[in-house]
Amino acid sequence: MKLFIALMISLLCYLPFHAQSTLHIPKLNGEEPKLDGDLFEDVWNNLEFTELHMINPYDDRAPSERSYFKIAYSDKYLYFASFNYDSTPELIQSTSKKRDELQLNNDWCGILLDSYNDNENALSFCTTPAALRLDYQVINDGEGDFPANIDWNAIWEVETMKTEEGWFAEFRIPLSTLRYQLIDDKVVLGFSAFRFIARKSEWSTYPDIPNKWGFWSWAKVSQFQDAQLEGVKAVNPFYFSPYILGGYQQSFELNDAPDYTKMEIWKREIGMDMKFGLAKNLTLDLTVNTDFAQVEADDQEVNLTRFSLFFPEKRQFFMERSNVFEFNFSEESRLFYSRTIGLNDGYQVPLLGGGRITGRVGDWDLGIMSLQTQINQKYYGFDETTNHTVIRSRKQLNLNKNSYAGFILNSKITPDGNKYFGYGIDAILNLKDDTYLKVVLAQTIDNETVKEYNILDPTRFLAQYEKRTFEGLSYNFNIERSGNTYDPQMGFEFRSDFSKFGHIVSYGIMPENDSKVLRSSFSVKGDYYFRNADQSLETINFTPSFNRVTKRSTELSFELPYVFDDLKDPFELSDKIKIQSGKYNNIGLAANYSTSSEKPLESNFYAFTGNFYGGWQNSFSIAPSLSIGNTWNISLNYYYYRIDFKELNEVYQNHLLRFKLWYMYSTKLSAYANVQYNSLNESFFINAKIRYNPKEGNDLYIVLNDDLNTSRFQNHPSLPFSNQRTILIKYTHTFRLR
Repeated sequence: MKLFIALMISLLCYLPFHAQSTLHIPKLNGEEPKLDGDLFEDVWNNLEFTELHMINPYDDRAPSERSYFKIAYSDKYLYFASFNYDSTPELIQSTSKKRDELQLNNDWCGILLDSYNDNENALSFCTTPAALRLDYQVINDGEGDFPANIDWNAIWEVETMKTEEGWFAEFRIPLSTLRYQLIDDKVVLGFSAFRFIARKSEWSTYPDIPNKWGFWSWAKVSQFQDAQLEGVKAVNPFYFSPYILGGYQQSFELNDAPDYTKMEIWKREIGMDMKFGLAKNLTLDLTVNTDFAQVEADDQEVNLTRFSLFFPEKRQFFMERSNVFEFNFSEESRLFYSRTIGLNDGYQVPLLGGGRITGRVGDWDLGIMSLQTQINQKYYGFDETTNHTVIRSRKQLNLNKNSYAGFILNSKITPDGNKYFGYGIDAILNLKDDTYLKVVLAQTIDNETVKEYNILDPTRFLAQYEKRTFEGLSYNFNIERSGNTYDPQMGFEFRSDFSKFGHIVSYGIMPENDSKVLRSSFSVKGDYYFRNADQSLETINFTPSFNRVTKRSTELSFELPYVFDDLKDPFELSDKIKIQSGKYNNIGLAANYSTSSEKPLESNFYAFTGNFYGGWQNSFSIAPSLSIGNTWNISLNYYYYRIDFKELNEVYQNHLLRFKLWYMYSTKLSAYANVQYNSLNESFFINAKIRYNPKEGNDLYIVLNDDLNTSRFQNHPSLPFSNQRTILIKYTHTFRLR
């Protein structure tokens, strides 16, 4: 493995960095701005302004409305002021006050900071005229369908002001929130600022980033402006966030009568997270009785495959610098997946505590995490503690700012001697311009496979060659192999024991600026899976597609998916329908249309028709969303699936409904209800909560979760009215010592 990394580094020694000018951010040595949204006080008047550049819907024009920013810093804070002038201020759109709202029918402004200047990851702080706070992490240089983690939350503040000239936003971000590499009292980071005007679907940025990478061009981290802060003092964070949680849980268990016995549990929990700056470039996070994000609920999904569904991590302890621990073969397939910590066969188990260290040592990004879980005999019939540890490090290769090499090691060990280890190396090499080579190699071993001597069996490998662009020809060619004993017990994997060749070939067109079309693309995606045992063809996924986006932000796409599947093992679609082993050819037609996001009412429509494992599938969905002022938001997602299996004389039919309602009294007080109905299990699931957030880091939640049966009397004995009901009150308070 050391030889592999050395070879990758030597390949790039001749590749030079591109020269880039540096933005010098001034330091405030006296009076600091008063955080009130007023940008016309003396402190701001004495600073120079920088104008933004339009990148969408036109890339050769000045912004339609004057847009510029000012930026400065003090010993403790970074200050950012966004001046968003508007010739028709009555048309400024502000449709929400909700924390972490991400809708394009709002006007927006914000700042993105590549705090470690790694040209791949960034922290984003955004707001709207209503002063809502949105923060998220940009990952993978803005590449992918949604290269952002919006579940990350940080401590920062923003105030806005609206006048007859437009709207203005004032940000105050603690330097301890950012974390950065301090060398000789200087910090060099990547910097970008943006403004979005909803009614015109207009993006403006600084620096002037080309729009050739599609929608996420404005968040292309490798294109950010280098910015320098001089005379910076080390600001090591030190704060702790205890939480208390109390509540009542009611559930029912079938007894021998047969009947249902009511089970009641009074929940009482206390725990704490702590953050401490070990050194100027390293941060220690500690957790005791880790918060399991009980106030959050996953959206229900319909799974028509034989593979597991992937759900994102929501626990805040795992969010900070989560990109450091990424070791992925594809978007979902990964050697480390934090949601495996604290789960046993799909059930939550207590996470006693642990710690993690993140930061940078020299040129190496470093992440170390170790946590202890315990399965309680009262609920699971046996006691067992398990240690989960992961070590991850990556290095930016010399003389090429977009090339990296790294390694990972993770382990899961129980006192009774069960041991699991996973380890791997990876490299991303920027060969030229937008051309990249990615190589990933990993192995897993446990008590059984450690006795194996075939090096390929516990190994997974990926080699990927791609050109990252939207305009013109782009491609992604990849080969993968996963051995029959490769088992990432701390990761996530869709299928095992396969060899695969895959490709995506696209051609993107960006018409002249006088066209109503913003961009169009034609793509052909294919994945071809072979069984390792006999090299027989297992699966083909082949999908030609067309996509078009207009300058008014409407979007239309078509797909012709073809799936060949040679099933060796049957899988159940429902209690009555089992897909038998055999060879299947499935071909269909899918269409998707999204209305313009320029209006408070927007919607998405999807339809599919085609073969499905011996049946015929007709499916559609509709997802309207309506904002009423910036106080009410209503959204509905309705999915209908119908598959006729004539030979089986069976019909699979499922209705999935999600209804969400937000009431936002202010940015600090809101109420939310999420009602989900799934006809397959004939139940309503309700997640309702009230949130009071007096200041960042302090939260009070009152939560109701209820799982209601809709067909109680079709079973014997009759089902209970509610399978499980939980009422919780939770309060978190953050104490900041620096």
